[in-house]
Amino acid sequence: KNGPMGYSKGDLVLKKMLLISPDIVGIDAASAKIMNYKPSSIGYIKKAHQLKLGNMKLEELRIKRLVV
Repeated sequence: KNGPMGYSKGDLVLKKMLLISPDIVGIDAASAKIMNYKPSSIGYIKKAHQLKLGNMKLEELRIKRLVV
């Protein structure tokens, strides 16, 4: 919310997750969704998707949840 230099304790959320993907755009899109943002509302994710550097459409990705 307040960026890397202007954080407050109220901005911090512990998710206890590890995300792994060869698709850097997809993983950033998934991370954005986890943090309650629309991936398409984040400029660099949208631009990287348009440049075909990866896929931000989560419904098109193979996402698995593993419980350890």
